[in-house]
Amino acid sequence: MIDFGIHLLDTALWLTGNPQPIEVCASILQHLGEAPNVNPWGQ
Repeated sequence: MIDFGIHLLDTALWLTGNPQPIEVCASILQHLGEAPNVNPWGQ
């Protein structure tokens, strides 16, 4: 879905007349980087 989802979002925005955003929200997750023996590059 990562590669395909952006195309669906772009099409939805185009179909709705490309409205301007009112608010933007984001979050991140670092789950694998804290697991033992998963990240060979260190902390």
